[in-house]
Amino acid sequence: MRRILLLTIAFLLLSTPSYSTSSRNAGTRAGTVLRQSRTAHQTAIGGAVAASRNGVEGMWGNPSSLVEIARREISLTRVQSFANITSNMMAYGQRAGEHLVLGISYTSVDYGSIQGRDISGRSTGEVKTGDDVGAISFGFSLKPEIAIGATVRYMSERLGSYGDQTFTSDIGVLYQTPIKRLRIGAVAQNLGGSLKFVSESFRLARTFRLGAQVSFFDDRFLLALDAAKPSDGDWEGSFGFEAEGTKFLVLRAGGTARRYEKFEPSFGLGIQTGSFSLDYSWIPKLDSIDDQHRITLNVKM
Repeated sequence: MRRILLLTIAFLLLSTPSYSTSSRNAGTRAGTVLRQSRTAHQTAIGGAVAASRNGVEGMWGNPSSLVEIARREISLTRVQSFANITSNMMAYGQRAGEHLVLGISYTSVDYGSIQGRDISGRSTGEVKTGDDVGAISFGFSLKPEIAIGATVRYMSERLGSYGDQTFTSDIGVLYQTPIKRLRIGAVAQNLGGSLKFVSESFRLARTFRLGAQVSFFDDRFLLALDAAKPSDGDWEGSFGFEAEGTKFLVLRAGGTARRYEKFEPSFGLGIQTGSFSLDYSWIPKLDSIDDQHRITLNVKM
């Protein structure tokens, strides 16, 4: 009975992020936390990360954007999600040469405890769940207008006394077009890997993403657009913009549209001063899902 209970909880956890899915493949992929690991900046612009300016945050978006790091960068993110699910994300990137930047990151997710019960309804104690993800990344400038990047991740997921580990990777490219204010990017996320619980094995949810970013008014207004195809869902479109309100304040908004689902809006702002930036994002409550809040601190050294 305990095995049946844990298997049921596993299916519930695997089908949670992305909020809801109408695809025939819903709930058939593991590691959906990888898709939800985004900084406040990335979330506020609707997750349109393929060509957006990420720097060290590219370790959770397009790793080729690591080339934007001038010397060293640190990123720290706290996520408060629905049902008291919390995440902590940390990343460090450093230039290792004229064309090469290296980075490391760590993501920890705490789903809290679930009260386990057997088929007769009697308590079997608390079942604790969580994820840990460590990664190394690089970004490399092939030419002034072309950059490539890759991330390799080690992921550990636990469900009570059960757990599994796997490796996966991202590959991305950025291209600055001849049009000065336009650049495009593409990234393949979560390539390979699977997780097994009890007797069931689930492949990681891959996502292929293509996007563009265009700037206006001397880079004071940025618009990002993405088209993405997750392996366990239909095509989705994301967009976001950021506008520099004052020298220190940046306003952001965006959203994601999926077939047969409600539009998912997002909002945020950033405060910049010297080498520090503090970003905040908010995804409003959808149906029975609580609001989602993120705070990110970035430091350039």
